[in-house]
Amino acid sequence: MASSTLVNVAEHAELRLVHALTEISPEDLGKTSFKADCQQCIGNADAPNLIRTIVGNSAAMKALFSLKLDEAVSAFSLLAAILSRVRVDNPSLEETLAEELAEVVVVTSQQPQKQPSASSTSSTTLDQEESKKRLTMLCALYNLRVGNKCQ
Repeated sequence: MASSTLVNVAEHAELRLVHALTEISPEDLGKTSFKADCQQCIGNADAPNLIRTIVGNSAAMKALFSLKLDEAVSAFSLLAAILSRVRVDNPSLEETLAEELAEVVVVTSQQPQKQPSASSTSSTTLDQEESKKRLTMLCALYNLRVGNKCQ
C-alpha cells in the first residue's frame, strides 16, 4: 500500500510540473501534443521519455527557465529526481539523460535572452540572477545523482 501511495505522489508531482509548464506558455505548449505526450509517459511509467519529451521541447524549456529562481530549481530538481527511476533499469541511459539535462541548462544559458531595455546595472543584475539560477540547477542535478556524478 505504501509503495502505491508513493507512486501516486510521484505521478501527481510530474503531472503538476507538466501542467505548470503548459500554463506558463499556453500559446506554445497548448497547441501541441506536449501535455498529452507527457501524460502518456507518466501513465506508462516511462521516465526516460518523459525527461526527453520535456527537455526536447523548446517552449517547455523556455517556460521552465522563465520561472523565478526557487520555482525553476524546484521544477528542474523534479526532472533530475526522475533520473533515479531510470537508473534502476538502465544506468547508462541515466548517465546519458543526466548529460542531456546539464546540456540544456548550459546551451540555453548561452542563447541570447530578451532583456527589458533598462540601465546596464539592472541588465547586469538580470544576468547575475540568470547565472545563479542555472548554476543552482546544475548543483541540484549533481547533488541528486547517486554514484557517478555528472562529468
